[in-house]
Amino acid sequence: MTARIRPEVVGGWERCRIWLRQTDQLALPRLNQADLGRICQRNFPLIRAARAHFNRLLKDMASWQGAVLLCDSECWLVDMMGAPAAVEALRQSGIETGVNVDERYLGNNGIGSAIATRQLAWWEGAEHYHRALHEWSTAGAPLISGSLIGAIAVAVPSPTLDPSLITLVQSAAVAILNWLEVEASREDTLRMHHSLLSQIEYHVVYLNAQGEMVQERHPLPISDRVRCAMHALTRQEEADHAELTLDDQVYQADIRCLYDSTGQLSGKIGVFRNVTQLKRLEARAQDAEKLSLLTSLTAGIAHEIRNPLTTARGFLQLFLKRLSSEEDKRFLELTIEELDRIHHLVTDFMSLARPNPPRFAHVDVAALLEAVAEFIQPEMSLHSVRFDVTPLPRGVWVWGDENQLKQVVLNIIQNALQACTQNDTIRLSARVHGQMVDIVVEDTGLGMDPDQVRRAFTPFYTTKASGTGLGLFICKRIVEAHQGKIDIDSAPGRGTRVTVRLQCTHKPEREPRNADATV
Repeated sequence: MTARIRPEVVGGWERCRIWLRQTDQLALPRLNQADLGRICQRNFPLIRAARAHFNRLLKDMASWQGAVLLCDSECWLVDMMGAPAAVEALRQSGIETGVNVDERYLGNNGIGSAIATRQLAWWEGAEHYHRALHEWSTAGAPLISGSLIGAIAVAVPSPTLDPSLITLVQSAAVAILNWLEVEASREDTLRMHHSLLSQIEYHVVYLNAQGEMVQERHPLPISDRVRCAMHALTRQEEADHAELTLDDQVYQADIRCLYDSTGQLSGKIGVFRNVTQLKRLEARAQDAEKLSLLTSLTAGIAHEIRNPLTTARGFLQLFLKRLSSEEDKRFLELTIEELDRIHHLVTDFMSLARPNPPRFAHVDVAALLEAVAEFIQPEMSLHSVRFDVTPLPRGVWVWGDENQLKQVVLNIIQNALQACTQNDTIRLSARVHGQMVDIVVEDTGLGMDPDQVRRAFTPFYTTKASGTGLGLFICKRIVEAHQGKIDIDSAPGRGTRVTVRLQCTHKPEREPRNADATV
């Protein structure tokens, strides 16, 4: 009885007769190494998916003597795996990565026929048109994800095919397509994740379960010290809004543990937000609230104190002239000095509560500094402090209130004087940088630590036994009203440098009539 020939075999042979003649030798088109590398790179996700599925499966089928073949949509063989003997036998016959397994060249075969028909295809021994495959049985399934992307097949050195291998190929095709779909979804999620991260100014640190750094993202450059501190904080317990302060920057951190599907710790993530500017704004808001509460109080109190204070001082000066006892005179002089100190405090409070509107005009910086230097020189001599003034050429002008600018420079110099001891030095200078002029006061006094520098312009903050802590705050407010900037550079034992930067202007030939202005 003659065995019934499957219709698929008849159809396959009819296709092959158009292109091939039966022969024992294979002559398959072959890619050079460069082209093969490019095609494998293009199909890397497909190769990875097939390997991910079959590597574990082949370990469980250690006694299986077949081979697995993978091709792209144009029938170029991009991967082979399986039993080493089977893979080598195929190579000896001319079938290896880089060859084309299209039916036009290899005849009907599991992988090429799956591409040609877009359907599951399997052939046993002599069902192959090409005699070189008569000792093999092959089964292949197309990989279609919207469009044809390739095919997967098995080949066994046997004239008969175990039906379970057909099922294996079908399930492998489904698994590979599912893996590619999941991987594409994961890639989309990662792209969206990176896109979102690129739009936010958060520093992100991701560690594995052992606390080792896996990935990190920093929207702005940070120092190694800050980076290491972020890693260390991420290794600690979970936290909400933990604060990390380093290099004059404040970071708010949220630390979270990550768990896998089994509930085991898989890693930790730390998200750090730079809140330095926010903290500064909060501090300014607190200062503004503090000032709002105090100015209304100080305005009334200062006014009530200043009038009787002036009267009391006048009477004490009158009594001083009538006294003959030197000891009594000394007591009155001390009392007058204390009244003068109170008067100075009251003046500061009044300046804070009701600042005088500035009267803007063109100010010669050189003349302003000369006037301040001449005024303060006697006090320098009295304290045995050296006072060096570097003259600035005439013709450097700023637009501002001359009296207020004098007050700023004088206040800075007096602060420097209070930080100095005998034989220390204070230097007053000015330098022009393009369209800006820097007024610089330097001293060789005690200096300030970073915390003192940070709080120097805070109202009511002072390191002195006496004083209101308003001097530098008022100076800063005046400078900012002149569209300028004031900075402090200091260190304990090194002294302090205060720089006031103002915008230069050109002196007109005639001063405008309404030179006074309120800012």
